[in-house]
Amino acid sequence: MRKLNLMTEKGELTNAALMLFGKDIEHWSLLSAFRIGRFGVNQADLIIHDNIVCPLVLMPDAVIDTLRTKYLVSTVGYEGLHRKETLEMPEDGLREMICNAIMHRDYMGTFIQMRVWADRIQLWNDGTLPPSLTIEKLMTEHESRPRNPLIAKVFYLLGFIENWGRGYEKIRESFEQANLQVPTFEQVRGGIMATIQREVFQKVQGGQMTTGSTTPKTTPKTTLKTTQKIIELIRLDSKISIEQMAAEIGITRDGINYNIKKLKNEGRLRRIKDDNGERWDIIK
Repeated sequence: MRKLNLMTEKGELTNAALMLFGKDIEHWSLLSAFRIGRFGVNQADLIIHDNIVCPLVLMPDAVIDTLRTKYLVSTVGYEGLHRKETLEMPEDGLREMICNAIMHRDYMGTFIQMRVWADRIQLWNDGTLPPSLTIEKLMTEHESRPRNPLIAKVFYLLGFIENWGRGYEKIRESFEQANLQVPTFEQVRGGIMATIQREVFQKVQGGQMTTGSTTPKTTPKTTLKTTQKIIELIRLDSKISIEQMAAEIGITRDGINYNIKKLKNEGRLRRIKDDNGERWDIIK
């Protein structure tokens, strides 16, 4: 801890040490969480959400794991006999943006927010750029100016980041290599927001990725709309669970919940409870 400058001369741990390695980081920074939410048609339509609270050294992996299992889709391909799943956007670039948000946020401000929509992801952290930097300069060669240098040093030693100010260049390169739109950045609401277009997910939803050696993990197995397939499954088993529907159709729980909500709003489906327990009821 002393070598990392995470301990004072009196042997007391610094705030950075407690945030990086402490078990209860909210005790030291009340709004230290990384919040993720999946939204539907507007800001008021929150479908699911997660509040990730853990030592900062574990947070990048925790966020990526949560996104992989609950919020994003993966494509499935094979290298020889080995199955390979690839996240819908470059994991290296996504991880870099997550690490940047953790390192550069103002810990006297509010929590990091990631809003997941059907067409985009918006990642926002509190804290504006230093006066000598602009958004335009970020995307070119520039000096590294971390807001929290002690946190940045530990992230560098762990191999999470470089310390040469190449983070945004790496993000751009990773998305270009994947033939995807490069994320955009802007200063808004007293912080920095990155916007990532969900091109692969949009193609999956539109049924445009159903051929080739790589098949989207969440692509429906037939050309029927997801809502139609949900109705068919319920006709076969009115007590079928969300998890079972997701497995049968081949999309995430998030996708099932989104389509069930759509069916309910259209007056085609409802959830009822009687003496035999809870079940689905097809109205029309």
